Amino acid sequence: MRRYLILVSAVLMQLALGGIYAWSTFVAPLRANYGLATWQTQLIFGLSIVFFVLTMLVAGKLLDRKGPRLPAMIGGVLFLAGLVVASLSKGNFVMLLLGYGVISGTGIGFAYLCPIGTAARWFPKHKGLITGVAVAGFGGGAMVLALLAKSLMAGGMDVLEVFRWVGLGYGAVVILAGLMLVNPPGAKLAHHVEKQPKISKDPRFWRIFGAMFAGTFAGLLIIGNLEPMGLVGGVDPLMAASAVGILALGNAAGRVLWGLIADKFGRRFSSITSLILLGASIVILPLSAGWGVGFLVFSALVGFNFGAAMVLYATQTSDIYGAEHFGRIYAFVGLSYGISGLTGPVVGGAIYDLTGGYWPAIIVATTVSVAGALFYYLMGRHVRRHEELQKAPETA
Repeated sequence: MRRYLILVSAVLMQLALGGIYAWSTFVAPLRANYGLATWQTQLIFGLSIVFFVLTMLVAGKLLDRKGPRLPAMIGGVLFLAGLVVASLSKGNFVMLLLGYGVISGTGIGFAYLCPIGTAARWFPKHKGLITGVAVAGFGGGAMVLALLAKSLMAGGMDVLEVFRWVGLGYGAVVILAGLMLVNPPGAKLAHHVEKQPKISKDPRFWRIFGAMFAGTFAGLLIIGNLEPMGLVGGVDPLMAASAVGILALGNAAGRVLWGLIADKFGRRFSSITSLILLGASIVILPLSAGWGVGFLVFSALVGFNFGAAMVLYATQTSDIYGAEHFGRIYAFVGLSYGISGLTGPVVGGAIYDLTGGYWPAIIVATTVSVAGALFYYLMGRHVRRHEELQKAPETA
C-alpha cells in the first residue's frame, strides 16, 4: 500500500512542476502587456530549462547519497520563490529571467529526479511503465496550468498575478508531496557502492544523450511557440490556446504508453520509432492549421512523441547504470535537455522575429528529430562492441 501512496505523491509533484510546459500560454500577454519581444519570452522559457538541467547535476548526487526528501523540499521552496519573484517583476525582462528562469528553474531541477528515481525503486519489475506514470504528471501539468491560467486571465487577472498564485499553490504541492517520498527498505545509496560508473567514453551514455537532445530540441521548439504558431497559421484563437493543453495531454499519455511500449518491444525500437514519429507529426502540424480540429490532433501527436524522450532515456539510464546511480548519471544525460531548452524555443522565436513565419523552424525541428533516430541506430554497433569488451574479462 505504501508504494502506491508514494507513486501518487510522485505524480502530484510532477504535475505541479510540469506547469513549466504551459509557457506559450503566457507569451501573448507578456508581449501585449509588457512589450517583450518573442525571442525574450522564449529565452525566459529556455533559461528555466537550462537551470532545471544544470541543477540536476547537484540534485542527482544529493538524491543518490541522501535520498529523495531533502532535494524535493529544497526544490519546492525555490520553485515557489522563483514564481513569486517573477510576479513582482512589473514585466521587467531581467527580473522575469531571474525569477521564472533562474530561481524557479533551479527549484524544478532539485525536485524533478526525486519522484522518478523513488517510484522506480518501489516498482523494479515494471520500471518502464512506472517511470512513464511518474513523469506523466510532468507532461500533464501543462494542460492543467494552461486551462487554469487562461481562465484566470479571461476573468481579468494579470499574467504576473497568475505567476504569484501558481507559485504559492503549486509550490505547496511540491513541498507536501516531497515529504511523502522515501526509498524502500534496504535500498542502496551511492556512498554504499564502491564502484562508480564512468561515462565519458561509454557509447551507451552518448547514444542516450544524443537521442534525448534530438527529441527534446524538436519538442521544445514547438512547445515554446505552439499558441503563436497556431495564430500565425490562421487557427482560431480559442483553438490555438486549447492546443497547449491538448499537447500537454498527449505528452502525459506518451510518457505512460511509451513506457509500456518499451517494456514490451524494447528500448531500441521505442527510441527510434518515437523520434521518427515526432519528426513526422511536427512537419504535418502547420499543414493541419486549415483542417479544423486537425491542429489539435497533431498538437497531441507532437506531445505524445515528445513524451517518449522523457521516459525512454530515464528508463535506459536506470537499466544500464543501476538505480543507485540513477540520479547522478541521469543528471548528465539531462544536460542534453538543457542544451535543447536553450536552443530549441529560442531558435523558433528568433526565426519568427526574422521571417514572420515558422516554416524554417519546422524544417529544422523535423530534421533534428529524424537525425536523432539515425544517430541512435548507428550507435548500436558501438554499444554492442562496448558490451562485448565488458563481458570479455568475465568469460576469459
